[in-house]
Amino acid sequence: MLELRKPYLLYLGDATLKSDCKTAFGLRDWCRSDVLGEWSHPAATVSVDIPRLSPAAAAALGAGSLVVGVASTGGLLPDHWQDDLESAIDAGLDLVSGMHTRLTAFPRLVSAAPRRRSGQPARPAS
Repeated sequence: MLELRKPYLLYLGDATLKSDCKTAFGLRDWCRSDVLGEWSHPAATVSVDIPRLSPAAAAALGAGSLVVGVASTGGLLPDHWQDDLESAIDAGLDLVSGMHTRLTAFPRLVSAAPRRRSGQPARPAS
C-alpha cells in the first residue's frame, strides 16, 4: 500500500458540472484537514469553495500531492490537463489519480516525473 503525501491540492480540470468532481467534493467533505486548496484550468466553472492555489504556491505551503478530483471523459487526459499536471510535477508534487486509465499510460507525464524537485516518490506505508 502506498502512502500519499499530504496535504493535497485538488485538481478540477476544466469541469463545468459538479457531478464530475465527486472525488474533490468527497475529499473536501470527509478529510478537510488533509486538503490545502484547489486548482483548475481557467475554463472550469466548478469550485469546491476552498482556497485556489497554483501548484507552486501549494508546494510552498507544504502540499505533497495533487489529486485529480474530476472524472475525465473516457478516462483520457486532454492535452491541456497534461500541461497542468506537468506544472504540478515541476512544483514537486506527486500526482494521485483514481481514473480507470493509469497516469503511466501518458508518456508526457512519465517523462516529466523525474523532474519532480522533491525527489521523494510515493512510499510504502509503514
